[in-house]
Amino acid sequence: MKKLLSLSSIFLLLTGYGIAHGRIAASLHPPANVKQLSDDATKASSAAQPKIELLQAGAEPRRVLRFQPAVNARQTTTMKMKMNIEMAIDNQPLPQMTLPTTVTTIETTVTRVDANGDIHYQFHYPNIDVINDESAPPESLQIMRYSIKNMLAGLRGEGIIDSRGYNKGAKIIPPEGSKMPKELLEGISNYIGQISFPLPDEPIGIGAQWSVSDELNVNGINVNQIAKYELMNLENNAATLKVNIQQQASPQQQKLNAGLPDGVETTLKSYSGQGEGEAKIRLDELMPIFSTVAMRSALEVTTKYSGSLQVVPMSVNYLMEVNLESK
Repeated sequence: MKKLLSLSSIFLLLTGYGIAHGRIAASLHPPANVKQLSDDATKASSAAQPKIELLQAGAEPRRVLRFQPAVNARQTTTMKMKMNIEMAIDNQPLPQMTLPTTVTTIETTVTRVDANGDIHYQFHYPNIDVINDESAPPESLQIMRYSIKNMLAGLRGEGIIDSRGYNKGAKIIPPEGSKMPKELLEGISNYIGQISFPLPDEPIGIGAQWSVSDELNVNGINVNQIAKYELMNLENNAATLKVNIQQQASPQQQKLNAGLPDGVETTLKSYSGQGEGEAKIRLDELMPIFSTVAMRSALEVTTKYSGSLQVVPMSVNYLMEVNLESK
C-alpha cells in the first residue's frame, strides 16, 4: 500500500503539473520565437512556429481579424480548474479522485504596442485559492490550499504576442522565497505565454474553420496537437469560437523526471487527449471574455526505482475542466 501511495503521488505530479496543466488548461499554443526578456526569471521553452491552415473562409462579409488592444488596457480574469482522476498502478485500480476546484485571479496590463503589431504585456497572480467543495477531506484541503498559495500566489511576469495571437516570449518571476521546482516554473511560464487564440492570415466570416498544428514538448514529452477552430459569431470586435483539440504522443524514451523523487525513472508508453470548448474574445482585449474547455486524457507510463529491476506500469484517465472569465 505504501508503494502504491508513493506511485500515485508521482502520477499526480505527471498529470497535475505536466501535460494537463501546461497544455490542456490553456488549450492554446507555445511561444514561437522566445526572446530572453531578462536573466532573473524563468523563460518559456522555445518551439517551432505552429502551422495554421484555413479550412473554410466562411460567409461574406469577411474581414481580417487581428488583436489590437490599447496601451494600458487592464483586465482581471478568474480561472477555475477542476479535475477527476482514475488511476491503476501495477494493474491495481485506485479509488477515483476528484481534486478540489482551484480559483486563480490573473491581472494583465498591456504596456506597449509596437508598430508591427507586437503586444507587450505584464501579468500578476494576486490570489489563488481552493474551493471547499467537499471533494477532499478537510485536512487534505488545508494542505493543498497552503501548498498552492505558497507556490503560486504573487507570481508576476511579462510577455509578448503578435497581432495574430502567436507568442513571441514570456517570463515569470516567482514570489520571494518561493521553493517552486524549476520544471513547474517553466510549465507555468509556458502557460502564461498562451493567453491568446491564434488567428488565420486570410479574411474570414461566420462559419470559417481553421486548424493549428503543433509539435509540443512538455516536460520532455513530445506531443502532436491539432486544434480546430470555428467562428460561430462575429459582431464588431467580439468573436465567438468553437474549439476542438486532439493530442497524441507515441511511445518514447524521454524520461519524465521533472519534480520526481531521486532514484525514480518514469518513461512514457502512450498519451492521448480529446477536448472541446468555446470562447468569446474581443480583438481590443488581451484575455478572452470567457473560455471553457473540457479535456479527457489517457496516459500510460512505466516507473522504475533506482537499483530495482521491477518496472511498474501505471495508467490514468482524467477529465479536466477549465473556465476563464474576464472583467
